[in-house]
Amino acid sequence: MTQVIGHRLLDIWEATAMRAMITFCSQHPLEVLVSAFGLFPAHDPADPLWRDRMANVATVASLDPVGALRTTTWCLDALYRLQIFQSQATAQLVDQAQALHLTVQLRGEQLREASDELESRGALITQLES
Repeated sequence: MTQVIGHRLLDIWEATAMRAMITFCSQHPLEVLVSAFGLFPAHDPADPLWRDRMANVATVASLDPVGALRTTTWCLDALYRLQIFQSQATAQLVDQAQALHLTVQLRGEQLREASDELESRGALITQLES
């Protein structure tokens, strides 16, 4: 039986990723609870704030394992959406830059043509005056 999840490919990818995360988390609960936030990339492992957050992961996981798992899933979803938005923004910037580049090239060609036409008319005026 085929199940339709969304009308866009992005919806299907997101749902598939979420199902994969749920399956992974349900099959490896201990790994997820002990190192829940270890699934996220650290931008700077030497950052004292990051180390402080990581030092408390075991405590959070032991106090509320379901909440830690839920929060991990929410954070992974947010991270995924952020990456998608960044990718879309980059694509839009590239498209705009390419369009601007083409516009500048076209304007340059138009200016060259107008300059050539002015020179030819100037030469014609000079020839008619003499």
